[in-house]
Amino acid sequence: MKNTWYVIANPISGNGAVKRKWNKIISILNTNKLSFKFSFTKYHLHELELVKNATEKGFRKFISIGGDGTLHN
Repeated sequence: MKNTWYVIANPISGNGAVKRKWNKIISILNTNKLSFKFSFTKYHLHELELVKNATEKGFRKFISIGGDGTLHN
């Protein structure tokens, strides 16, 4: 997992903009040949749980997509 990115996205961020643009985001990641796994946040502070679980599995590279709450919690 050392070279695989873990993408955490808040699908309701920006009034649903992340969800609407998700296919384009995936396309950009694939075009740039990034190895990645992803999860969508489902509730407040869920991103903290996702990061904890991902780091326990060996992920060290993260991409956060969403509002300030997704990044700063």
